Amino acid sequence: MVRSTSMPIKSAINNYFDQNDSLISLNPKLNDPFVFKNFHKSIENLSPNGDTLNTIEEECIIPEMPIGNELIIIMLENWGDKNFLGLNGIEILDRFGNRPAIKKISLENQYSQTIEIDSGNLQRLIDNTYRTHDDAHIWQHRIGETSLPVQIRLRFERITTIALIRIWNLNKSRVHSYGGVRLVKFLLDDQTIFFGEIAKANGNLNGSLENFGDVSALNNYDQISN
Repeated sequence: MVRSTSMPIKSAINNYFDQNDSLISLNPKLNDPFVFKNFHKSIENLSPNGDTLNTIEEECIIPEMPIGNELIIIMLENWGDKNFLGLNGIEILDRFGNRPAIKKISLENQYSQTIEIDSGNLQRLIDNTYRTHDDAHIWQHRIGETSLPVQIRLRFERITTIALIRIWNLNKSRVHSYGGVRLVKFLLDDQTIFFGEIAKANGNLNGSLENFGDVSALNNYDQISN
């Protein structure tokens, strides 16, 4: 269990940036509330040459420092793998720059029915080991044509103010990286706090953070970093 500290959020988040290369924020420079316009390519609409036939626009108002007790990560598409969906990890920071204690984590299908799997498998998502090719720290889920979307439900020990969510995409190898999540939606206590595309990992262990996934920074990063 991580104990909260009195460290100001500016210092806490800056320390996180210093320890993890550079943060690639998904929030554009806009006045509050942040408006994130995301254009993503639907896998179903890809032509044989890889171009998108129909581009979907989604507009999502990203709240600053949302507060809640239950985070749901809805995974709508992966990067093209027909058999597996996977992640290397889910990293969450609270307003103090700490990782909040998670009481329960579960996997559900689109009908909110719990999928019975080894609970230890899901624990790999929150074991704080992200840059790895080791199966012992990687979550993978077999999918079929009707298996998506699936959702991961995380219940915190207590009401939590979330400052940052990083998705560490599946990075077992370059080939396996196509099983990483592509289109995702975050709900915090049933409120949408993010909807967009997550970068595909490159399959390597070296490089800057943008090579491993994406961050939703739920704070005014420009103000914090000044």
